[in-house]
Amino acid sequence: MVRDCVAALLKHDTPDNITKAFCILNGFLSCGRSSEIAFVVLEELIWDPFYSAVFMGIPQIKVVQDKEIAIATAVSRHMDW
Repeated sequence: MVRDCVAALLKHDTPDNITKAFCILNGFLSCGRSSEIAFVVLEELIWDPFYSAVFMGIPQIKVVQDKEIAIATAVSRHMDW
């Protein structure tokens, strides 16, 4: 379902659609923690060549800790970050 939403949005390459697709995909890839992914800073993303993935720390407000998540390549280009 997420793949279909992203694919439908990307049929028309407008900045608004690309932003919406990116937000939907980030919410999905961050395990549904969309409020926490809003605090991710581009400069803090880490590329791991061993896993071929981008790692990021998502702040968890209630416990005041970062949760490390990996954004890996997907099977479909519509699910790729």
